[in-house]
Amino acid sequence: MRELHWRRALAEAGVRRDSAEPLSGRLGRLTVTVELHAGPPVGLLLLDEVREGLLGWMGDDTRRRPPWRWSHQVVITIDGLARLTASRATARARVPRAADGDLVQTGDPSFDRVVTLRGTRALSRALFDATARREVGALIGGHLSFASSGQEQTLRAYARMADGTLRVVVSDGRNHELVLGPLLALARRLVEPPNLAERIAEHTAREPLPAVRLGNLQVLIDEFRDHRITHRTLVSATHDPAGEVRLLAATALGDAGTRTLFKLALGRSSKDAHASEAIALLGSRFLTRHARWALRRAIPAGRTAVVTACVERLVTVDLARTAAAVQAALWSDDDEVAAAAGRALEKASAGCLEGVLVAALDHRLSAVQCRAALALGRVGSVASFASLRDWEARHLGNPGTVAIASGAIAALRARLSGRVSGELSMAGAEAGQVSFAKEDRRGAVSLGKPESGPT
Repeated sequence: MRELHWRRALAEAGVRRDSAEPLSGRLGRLTVTVELHAGPPVGLLLLDEVREGLLGWMGDDTRRRPPWRWSHQVVITIDGLARLTASRATARARVPRAADGDLVQTGDPSFDRVVTLRGTRALSRALFDATARREVGALIGGHLSFASSGQEQTLRAYARMADGTLRVVVSDGRNHELVLGPLLALARRLVEPPNLAERIAEHTAREPLPAVRLGNLQVLIDEFRDHRITHRTLVSATHDPAGEVRLLAATALGDAGTRTLFKLALGRSSKDAHASEAIALLGSRFLTRHARWALRRAIPAGRTAVVTACVERLVTVDLARTAAAVQAALWSDDDEVAAAAGRALEKASAGCLEGVLVAALDHRLSAVQCRAALALGRVGSVASFASLRDWEARHLGNPGTVAIASGAIAALRARLSGRVSGELSMAGAEAGQVSFAKEDRRGAVSLGKPESGPT
């Protein structure tokens, strides 16, 4: 009687018999087989210890009776799916085969923590849109829903997908044959599409999760760079509500994405990390006027990553206006902002910063003082020696600070040594000391060792 119900369900689902097997047939590219037999309760199949030990236990002694009552089971096997492997993430892991492919993370946490998915990235992205992830996640997790008498029912199910085959085990019972319709609808969505790039683009357009959209874009860029649909998808993604998606799209578009990068870099609503990365990607296109403007807004907002990025840009430009902007960031009342500006001093190369750096030796944050001292070693002039010596003397009890001061003085000495007359001569035993000599005919000050008598 139950076989008759399942045979009718197969016919109503459009499965055509193509063999002598009464519960087997084809539906398009799919081959569907239903088996009815007795077995352990489906709930026990979800336990690794039972599932893995059942065959061995029965093989050791077939006369032994299992500690549970056998129940009527239905095993539904659907062949012809894409060659992906999907199993429960909580199941005892077996050693994956090379044919299983790489482990794929979709970016959907509710799916990734339930299902272990293996295969190619492109095929996985083409098949697992939001609907497929929800249904496969529920099925692999042990639940199969179907409509019966106008109400939704849920059965416990054991399911696994491997080598193009989906195998589902459910208990047999009244109206349980109605699960066949939802299963076949899901299986048709898991058949490999003829054009992976176009299917990924379609999913990206209606995907609700930013992390999944980001992963879809990355696959299109990596594997379908020259496909016509990729460029259209990237252009559309520059208007995505998620900043990380817009950033990836703008980067991949090259010059065509410059406008989007500027919007990310200068926009008030951009996340700190996205804005700072956009500034880095813009490079020389992000001018000093852009940096000053962005810095003025970032300081009161406490956007430390943007502060660092802007100050890094400004400390390489030898203009008085840039020095004033750097000073404003260094002396912000927000310690995190001041520290972020201090970190950017590692890129300092503009001589106009000398006064700002000398003043920063008295900063309330020791980290800013140390970075200012090191920067003076790179951009300071003769006038910086006295300030560095004084700073060193104030921290004699701190070996680390003294070492930084000594290193900065040594760097300044090495950089200024051997300059023309009128600058500091660092040769001889008095290296590092400033002596005032008589002016030569050109009005320059000679700081070398005098030939006769003090001056």
